[in-house]
Amino acid sequence: MKTRKVCWLDLTRFDAKPDKSTWLEMGHEMNKIGFDVHIITSFKNQPFEPLNHEVSFINIPASTKSLLFKSSLLLKFIVYTIRMCDRNSIIIVPPGGLIAVPVMRLFNFKNIHLDIRTIPVRVKGLKRSMDKWIFWDFSMRVFSRFATSYSFITERLRIASERAAGRSFSDYCIWSSGVSSEIFRKTESLQREASHDGKYNVFYHGTVTMDRGVFEVLHAVELLIQEQKLDLSLTIVGSGPDYPELKKRVTESPAADRITLTGFVQYDRIPELLSHASCCICPLPPRPEWQVSSPLKLFEYMAMEKPIIATRIDAHLDVLENEDFVVWTESAVAADIAKSIMQAYVERHTLNEAAKRGPELIERSYDWSILGNQFGTFLGIVYG
Repeated sequence: MKTRKVCWLDLTRFDAKPDKSTWLEMGHEMNKIGFDVHIITSFKNQPFEPLNHEVSFINIPASTKSLLFKSSLLLKFIVYTIRMCDRNSIIIVPPGGLIAVPVMRLFNFKNIHLDIRTIPVRVKGLKRSMDKWIFWDFSMRVFSRFATSYSFITERLRIASERAAGRSFSDYCIWSSGVSSEIFRKTESLQREASHDGKYNVFYHGTVTMDRGVFEVLHAVELLIQEQKLDLSLTIVGSGPDYPELKKRVTESPAADRITLTGFVQYDRIPELLSHASCCICPLPPRPEWQVSSPLKLFEYMAMEKPIIATRIDAHLDVLENEDFVVWTESAVAADIAKSIMQAYVERHTLNEAAKRGPELIERSYDWSILGNQFGTFLGIVYG
């Protein structure tokens, strides 16, 4: 296939973005099959330059004022694409970039793809409410029809997006979250380096906010250590808006010596930390945006052959409903999570054996090489 330029807008400060792997891995895989992917984004501290990825980054300075950030980046994105992209390029925009699409159509850009990875819900405050109305509600309702193809992270998200847009989408594909089997794999060297202190280690990786269940996991582990005298430890990898509060609670916890907080860790270091885990937990409650999501962290755990504790939300059930290396927690409250951790501990030998099937499931459906090829093939069919 002839090399085709792809200008992919990311309306964030990429250097501060927790999940960089999606764009890096997808861009890398798409370049392998004949595309020339350019990620157009902004930055908080310094322009992002990827290591060991053949993906070009265009780092555009944007307003530091939160109210003006997206608008200023969109304006500069329009100017950049008009000046630097040929009219045969494929332009990929998120919902927040739809406002720019009519202008680009006026300048004869016809290959415009809308990629939707999540839905904004339960926003608080005037600024965030305005942001949601402008860059989601209004944009989806008015401007989504100007795109010529679409993609979604799950079928559930497609349905939710169609409700927001008030229309059905025809030329679309689904590409979920994924994982790199080359990076996330159980190796002899990682096993040798893994801790063997005898404690059953519960592992959480993700953004730290009050509404993601991580505080309930902390409470559950405390209950099991204090009341059941279980020989547990807890590792929490990640940062976020409520990380200072989590750090404070851990400091004050009676089980503080059993709890490790790492803060944000680079993507390629996660497998090393995962190798120490006895089981991994995904405690997301049933909020609308997570019901329609694709659970990236689950795929990382599966690739590393780890037993999993997960809440019964649709996104988890869609992937793992019939798998026997999963312990389901009935809710994201601490008491239910504690019961599930206890069950995982009691059944640990059976779960460890069952979890060996995880990499096979990843290589079949959720490896970035598969997802990048599928998405690239879809774009090639639609745009020739």
